[in-house]
Amino acid sequence: MKIELFTQKHCPNCPPAKETLREVSAAKGVPIVEYDVESVDGMAEAAYYGIMSTPSVVVVDQSGEEIISWRGVAPDKERLLRILDGNQ
Repeated sequence: MKIELFTQKHCPNCPPAKETLREVSAAKGVPIVEYDVESVDGMAEAAYYGIMSTPSVVVVDQSGEEIISWRGVAPDKERLLRILDGNQ
């Protein structure tokens, strides 16, 4: 399982999303992959998921299937922790 975070430099809501994900990653050991949507790689990955706003977060399982996502908002930390524990 991994968490994909889509950000851009001038996004005012991206720093809180990053902090929430750092805390969740530290607690659960789930890796975070951050994409800057202003880069070619970031735009390509965002297009794959249909990401149109930042911050956006996509949680994917081991096979790369999307489990849940938050688009244009920071994820709720407690809900994300429950999902990573297997309790939606």
